[in-house]
Amino acid sequence: MKANKMNEIRIFGTRFIHKPNFNKESMKINGFEYSENEVLEALKEKGYNIVRWNYSWQDESFPNGKTNEVSIVKCALKDREQPSEQNIWYKVAEKEFRIKNKPSLI
Repeated sequence: MKANKMNEIRIFGTRFIHKPNFNKESMKINGFEYSENEVLEALKEKGYNIVRWNYSWQDESFPNGKTNEVSIVKCALKDREQPSEQNIWYKVAEKEFRIKNKPSLI
């Protein structure tokens, strides 16, 4: 599967493409820092299946032409979902665990 979008900018006529960075070892949720393992265990408790996925894209920022790039990422899936950029573990965790409403003081 190919990536949907890559952030591209031009500086002095040279084209640069932002490469996705999937090497997160921790993330901040609701003001607290959690390790990747803590988040993955919490997602499993909520019924998600964690699978590895080969994420591939073409990088066109090299002067010699396009290169094919691959990263192995972990996706959090429910039901019959297929691995994709939208269900990479930290994106799912942001949606699943973020407090949406301001908590009551009392």
